Amino acid sequence: MKKLNVIAAVIFGMLALLNLWLGDWVQTSICLLLSIGFLLSDLQYAPTGQDVATPSSLSPGRKYLSITIIVAALALMGYQIGRDSKAKQQREAQTEAR
Repeated sequence: MKKLNVIAAVIFGMLALLNLWLGDWVQTSICLLLSIGFLLSDLQYAPTGQDVATPSSLSPGRKYLSITIIVAALALMGYQIGRDSKAKQQREAQTEAR
């Protein structure tokens, strides 16, 4: 593989399918957004006529869309962390009340 972004996108895509099967919609959304973001940020390789491919510049629209998608995934991760910590606090409060 020439690009690690493709490998990361495939891994997050498989994790998204696994989380979809498990029924965790927030985690599925996070993995799917990360997969799409990594695929969009993948550098385009232009053939040079030799066996070696050289990277060409990434279009600004594609770059900013990729950044926006990754930021959305990070925001969802923050939401999930907050949701999990709130549930943990509620469980601890219920345990102490007994």
